Amino acid sequence: MKQELQEKYIELQILDQTIKQIQQQLSILDQQLFELQRLNENLEEISKVNLNSDILTPLGAGVFIKTQLKENQEVFMNVGSNVITKKTIAESKKIIDEELQKIKITILQMEQEITQATINATNIQQEIKETNKNESITSN
Repeated sequence: MKQELQEKYIELQILDQTIKQIQQQLSILDQQLFELQRLNENLEEISKVNLNSDILTPLGAGVFIKTQLKENQEVFMNVGSNVITKKTIAESKKIIDEELQKIKITILQMEQEITQATINATNIQQEIKETNKNESITSN
């Protein structure tokens, strides 16, 4: 009985760690989703800005530089392996939309994994409770 109980506790700890890891991954995916949605909005907005308008361009870490917009229909986009290519706003938005869909699907799959792991953990907790209850009855 004790061996079985220890195994259940270990299984429960593993499920708990799995749930925490998935939640961390979900948090990262949620951030990526937010950033891509914001990028899509920014692409839409930049295409409406008049050419030669002064704009603030981010350099990173909250630092901006004042620049003049020379092009509002094409952007340079990193397409992987540090390869940068010129894309129209529409092409860029299509690529971003595809990435958004992939992330949303992954998020749904991970949420299902958390749900299943939670159900499994609840079942194991119930089994532990029953085992402890039975042990206390037999020891009396």
